[in-house]
Amino acid sequence: MNNYLKYSILLLLTNQSWLFAQSSIKGEATLILDQTWDSDGNPQNQTGLRYIPTWSVVQPQSYKYRLDTEIAGNLSFYKYPDESRFSLKNNWACFHRYWIRLTTDRFEARLGLQKITFGSARLFRPLAWFDQLDPRDPQQYTTGVTGLRLRYDFPDNTGVWLWGIFDENLDFDQISENYMLSEFGGRLSYTIGPGEMGLAYNQRVDYLKLRSWGADGVWDMGIGIWIETALTNYANFLCYDWLSQLTIGTDYTFGVGNGLTVTAEINISDSGDDIFSGENQTNLWGLMASYPVSILDNLSLISFYYPDGDFQYNYVSWQRTYDNWLVQVSAFFTTGEELSFIGSAMSTVGNKGFQLNLIYNH
Repeated sequence: MNNYLKYSILLLLTNQSWLFAQSSIKGEATLILDQTWDSDGNPQNQTGLRYIPTWSVVQPQSYKYRLDTEIAGNLSFYKYPDESRFSLKNNWACFHRYWIRLTTDRFEARLGLQKITFGSARLFRPLAWFDQLDPRDPQQYTTGVTGLRLRYDFPDNTGVWLWGIFDENLDFDQISENYMLSEFGGRLSYTIGPGEMGLAYNQRVDYLKLRSWGADGVWDMGIGIWIETALTNYANFLCYDWLSQLTIGTDYTFGVGNGLTVTAEINISDSGDDIFSGENQTNLWGLMASYPVSILDNLSLISFYYPDGDFQYNYVSWQRTYDNWLVQVSAFFTTGEELSFIGSAMSTVGNKGFQLNLIYNH
């Protein structure tokens, strides 16, 4: 299926209707240096190099519609803690994105390897069904999913999404790394008061038939308030049948200096043989603060607390942004066992450490 989509997009690009289209080429290069220490004081280091070249083509808008496309590669090189040199792992050279899109004033259809993300939560995201976004990542990097997404916006701002996904790269490696996943779903969003609500559903059509329901909402009431929840039926695949997740969050910008923005979230997860059984309930608390020191510089703090295990994770970063460059220096420490709390694809595990991100865009 993936190869068929690639060939279909390339065939469309050779059509003469693209003769007068506008194209652009850009790229993003990233160097990540990661140094951590485990609970026994043993050092571990990891180095990552990643380059994402992107070619975009936009067809001049006609009377009713417009076509555009994006093709992006992903060249990645890593040196892991147990290795003395850079190594080429699986998918070190692969596609990052390839999609073609048809848009009108209210309708959008996008086919190919793409990013699909929605929901209102910032730190704990029950609706992260198709992405791996990390609140610590300045690039908000995530792998994509291959499929077709349709979207229609009504005049009253009600939005409807429908999707069909054919992809083997979703986070179900415990099933089979090579199994071609196939699923479909949709989302409805609508205005309610001074904010917006959304309802979502996703269904896998293989023998597991996993089903997920989700809802989220966000309101501006002087302070920001949001809620995000998901319920998943695992159909006897795991040691429990049901998983429910609920995140409640708020944020506010205080009039301190250039403006201090504070975000707080609470996440409650419950798994068991019955819905909301309370058999295996966990609570997570999260706090994020951001302060713009200047036009170029920003300081941020992210802290997670797991009260049942008396575990705390603290992350502090400084970021400077230029026209083409972004530099981020960060440090973290934990007050518990080693844990990769919200996993980043290029982050090692340890009790404390620091990281340098050097990003160049052209």
